[in-house]
Amino acid sequence: MDKVEPLFQCKNLAFHYPLGTVEVPALHALDLTLSPGQMTCFAGPSGSGKSTLLRILGLIEPIQTGDVLYRGTSLKGLSEKQKNQIRRTELGFIFQHFVLFDTLTAVENVEYFLKHRGFSAKEKRERALNALNAVGLGAQARQRPRQMSGGQRQRVAIARALAKDPRVIIADEPTASLDQATGQQIMSLLSELGKTQGVTVVLASHDPMAMSFAQQIVRLKDGHLQAVESRSKLTVAPAAHVAPRTEEAPWCAI
Repeated sequence: MDKVEPLFQCKNLAFHYPLGTVEVPALHALDLTLSPGQMTCFAGPSGSGKSTLLRILGLIEPIQTGDVLYRGTSLKGLSEKQKNQIRRTELGFIFQHFVLFDTLTAVENVEYFLKHRGFSAKEKRERALNALNAVGLGAQARQRPRQMSGGQRQRVAIARALAKDPRVIIADEPTASLDQATGQQIMSLLSELGKTQGVTVVLASHDPMAMSFAQQIVRLKDGHLQAVESRSKLTVAPAAHVAPRTEEAPWCAI
């Protein structure tokens, strides 16, 4: 069997946030490999570094120390133009609070994030409608977010990510604003999309239900890698000094 090339490789990755004249550590010398076509969940309490790691993989935060390889190519030192190109063509983003425009319909919300891709108006509408149909919202395409439930709004957010045909979906706490039943529906949808369309899903969550859908769980605490768990084995990270817990910077919308 041919060896599968890693999708992401983090090598000695460290990150800090400036706080006045002090640098507050968020990640410490992290080594991690993510494989394509699977769902990986970054798990840990608030301040553990999971959202910081997610933002680095999403090219939202810079690589300060160490490196990240994406499909074998270093992401360090890319220009903003190069980062934008990868975000627009390779990555789809799903946010905790949906980040939808209340004045736009569902289909218009999905179309809005295709505006820099060079599609014609007809192509954008077709892609948006196909994505909404894929998440079961074809009948609600012309409703506005305020007319929808929380679960339906999150499905619009998923459709927005899918419309780009991304290689990777990056999701920050996708179930945090949903009740348990709706959250389970959203995670089932993400899991099924990964299986049927080969999309890699990388999410940050402290929700045990969301974690249960992942093929790999990366456990973080105070910026240190604690363990990497899979369905077949458990890999425990070396013991490390635990730094004081810090609050993470807010997630930046795309």
